[in-house]
Amino acid sequence: YQNMRYFSADGSINFFPANKFTDAIYLPQNENESRFVSYFPYQTEAASGIYKVDLSNQNKQEVIDLLYAETIIEKTKNSNVVKTDFQHEFSKIVFNIKAGESLGSFESVKSVISNIRTKVDYSLVDRSFSGEEILSDISLKTTLSKRQAVSEGIILPAEPARYKFIIRYTTSAGTKSVEFNTGEEQFEKGQKYIYDVTLELDETNNTYSSSTAKWGVRSSENIIFDPNIDAGNGTRINPYNITEAVTKTGEKEKWIEGYIVGSTNLTKSIGVPSPDNILLADNM
Repeated sequence: YQNMRYFSADGSINFFPANKFTDAIYLPQNENESRFVSYFPYQTEAASGIYKVDLSNQNKQEVIDLLYAETIIEKTKNSNVVKTDFQHEFSKIVFNIKAGESLGSFESVKSVISNIRTKVDYSLVDRSFSGEEILSDISLKTTLSKRQAVSEGIILPAEPARYKFIIRYTTSAGTKSVEFNTGEEQFEKGQKYIYDVTLELDETNNTYSSSTAKWGVRSSENIIFDPNIDAGNGTRINPYNITEAVTKTGEKEKWIEGYIVGSTNLTKSIGVPSPDNILLADNM
């Protein structure tokens, strides 16, 4: 199976096939165990096993934050649930920027990371990064209030001293910028790097401190890979298949999904002869 799409209809931890017919997964009968690789957000291009990374636009970070999970399950007769444990594959940068006592309120703040790779290929097979060594600058997502700003960025894990941080800010005293290197910092996947910066009118009085923390908690989800074990309920989100619908005679205003295989003028089922009486099947 390659790049099957699963989703949660109600925001719960349970994920079902986006399409029962084309995205359902069934365990092979001749294997003792199966390996499941899951990732988010979904890309149609990832069917080849390569996820296209683009970190150039940081404004919607939920779109670029790559989560990955790998699960090995043994074949059991009644099991149709894969329990996943997602982890962040990138590093998180946070700048907490404050105006010191000698500095007025901020009119604007822009945080930039230079010498960064923004477009690479990520292997869903071995979790490695590859691609051309093309470096550029990115502007971080920044939330500004009068005397403080928070800038957030998602970056690739990197070797020490690779990146340069630049903070440009405007107050009533004019526009200035400060730069500092990451030094010996090793950026690791799943880690959050926090920099507290206090800016003063006299730049020699600026203060900097840093800390590291786990980037959030791991996200555990359940993937229901066999939709026939977990039956539909006749709703638009989870309709009956044809086999299920046949057993639900008498129910009204229910959703059904299937392949259209023909039409009939017979009146046996609904009492009205019409070529619009379509015939449905679970498969072609």
